[in-house]
Amino acid sequence: MLIVLISPSTDCLKNYNFKKNPKKEFIKELKKCHEFDMANHPNYILNQIHKWCKIKKIEIKHYDDLKKNEKFDLILSFDVVDHKIFLNCENIKKFLVLQEYKAIKPYIYKFENHKKFNKIFTFDDKLLNYDKYVKYSGLQVIPKKYKIYSNNKKKFACISFANKPNINKLSYFELRKKILDFFLDDPSFHLYGSGWDKKSIIPFGFNNIFNKIFIKLFYFIKNSFYNKNKKYFKIWKGYSNNIIKTYSNYKFVFCIENSPVLSSRIFHTFYSGAIPIYYGLTDINKKIPKNCFVNLREFSDLGLLKHYLKNIKNKEYKNFIINIRKFLKSKKYFQYTADNDVAIITQEINKELCLIKESKNL
Repeated sequence: MLIVLISPSTDCLKNYNFKKNPKKEFIKELKKCHEFDMANHPNYILNQIHKWCKIKKIEIKHYDDLKKNEKFDLILSFDVVDHKIFLNCENIKKFLVLQEYKAIKPYIYKFENHKKFNKIFTFDDKLLNYDKYVKYSGLQVIPKKYKIYSNNKKKFACISFANKPNINKLSYFELRKKILDFFLDDPSFHLYGSGWDKKSIIPFGFNNIFNKIFIKLFYFIKNSFYNKNKKYFKIWKGYSNNIIKTYSNYKFVFCIENSPVLSSRIFHTFYSGAIPIYYGLTDINKKIPKNCFVNLREFSDLGLLKHYLKNIKNKEYKNFIINIRKFLKSKKYFQYTADNDVAIITQEINKELCLIKESKNL
């Protein structure tokens, strides 16, 4: 049996080498999960799927590595809904794994595109009313085996995100900028991420082609007169190639999502030994115990939040840390791991391949 993998050309999955031994590569991928360097993104979930395929004696390849006229049994697509192969292989079963958020890639959520697939794995609860959709956490860099840093916290708070504006209404980019502006004169608050030392970044999230052309022309003219985004230089500390270790130097970390969903941000803060200040999923208390983080939604303004954080008692702070460690050892934590996601995906793959085998034997 042969599974064909399709992923975006810019995605780290594209660089995964199926010729290497997945058991030997596991330690490397786990280390990447503990560093979470966006320039060297973990391939943990694909490593685990590869390992499962090896055990089951199933071959898995990138579509680009297929030999001419090579036959395959199933297509596993990550965030790609417009590949030419979908039109040419109507009789081949196709699975889609939705990785990115709707605010970032709205086109992969169009129902018209979903008609091509037999099974779709999603973290969006709204899609689960339809038969072909299967729930998984989508947190593909959260491992079952984790490492916690326990540095003595000397610094107050930080936030990390790239300077990539997003005009999509589901995006919380403007809230992040509001936080930066509020703490701009506080030397104990720091910013990490790429793009803050460059010219104005063109926002993304425009669907109309004419809007895209107009906005590119606007920013081209703007950048001709404006050199660098110097406003945030006094709080910007550069790019971190081990964001979890960087977080470990701080008492608090702002975890502002890209959209109203749960991502890996809050878990990376847990691993760092810091306390997350969370904003994103509205029902986050149902997912993660509320005594493990500070909920930004509970504060009417940033001034009240700052006063609370600056004056938190040592006992209350330690209780947060104790609660976080309890959560990370619980069964509830496991449902958010890539290990659990792999179990869900491979179970569905196994069901489909068994049906294919039966049909071949008839």
